[in-house]
Amino acid sequence: HEMAHQLVAEESKSDERPHGEAFQAACRRLGVPEFYTRAGVDLRSAVFDWRQEARDPKTEAILNKVRGLLALAGSTNEHEALLAMRKVQELYAKYNLHAAEEMAGQNFVHAVLTHKKKGLPQWFLLIASLLSTHFFVRTLTLRQYDVASGQKHGAIEVIGRRENVMMAEYVFNFLLFQLDELVKQWAASPEGLGRRDRNSYRLGILHGFAKKLETTKAPHSVASEKTTAATSRELSIVDQALMRFKKDKALDQYIKMLYPKLSYQSLKSKNISRGAFAAGEEAGAKITLNKPIEERSQGRTLLLK
Repeated sequence: HEMAHQLVAEESKSDERPHGEAFQAACRRLGVPEFYTRAGVDLRSAVFDWRQEARDPKTEAILNKVRGLLALAGSTNEHEALLAMRKVQELYAKYNLHAAEEMAGQNFVHAVLTHKKKGLPQWFLLIASLLSTHFFVRTLTLRQYDVASGQKHGAIEVIGRRENVMMAEYVFNFLLFQLDELVKQWAASPEGLGRRDRNSYRLGILHGFAKKLETTKAPHSVASEKTTAATSRELSIVDQALMRFKKDKALDQYIKMLYPKLSYQSLKSKNISRGAFAAGEEAGAKITLNKPIEERSQGRTLLLK
């Protein structure tokens, strides 16, 4: 806030009011959240954790529906589980189409997700790509310093609107759990040997799950960057929302303001074991995004499959 005043003074911009248009423009340049651009702010009433902020009733109703559908997606009935997973995608797509129209310019939030390992393996980068492709968030990969271990861990920074970041965070933890469980089961067999095989198996799982996300959109989904207005009616509601999200200029400008020197690189698969990858792809195609049942016992949280 004070640096914005300094910026106005140093650039000698005439501004009739101390918190007028030049000051507001300086705040936007510096990334000052709207709450802190006011003339007076009571920090005792401020909420610094975005997860604790009050949600509007409409958004809360959507989240409650998603929770219910995620619970249904754990059904042993494959048709019912797939239907619930599709409904989750469609519900979030409708929410984001609404958000694009009515929530433009609202504050974005961040979450840093890590797997507590030093490196950025290919399968970890693929999770980041999967989140940004299917779950209405932008993802950046980085290495975050961990105070407890004194080491840097590979991490994914997720940026977007609050409900989308919450969903992406849930999917991230869901996938980590699934990868660990499936690799343990597979590695117990004679075929599961070595680090290369295990990493190839993880990549296969994620590719299989990504394909399943595509197939659950709608039977007639025809996603394309070059889709015209005439053919857009053929797209699923999920594809329409994702295409619109890709053109979210407000989010792009926000990230560019925070990270003006980002570097981009394509994800290339190297040293893949084809057999392990194919086995993983088959396992990943059977994953259904669902909400684990939590049971607290002696201070531990047990996940019941």
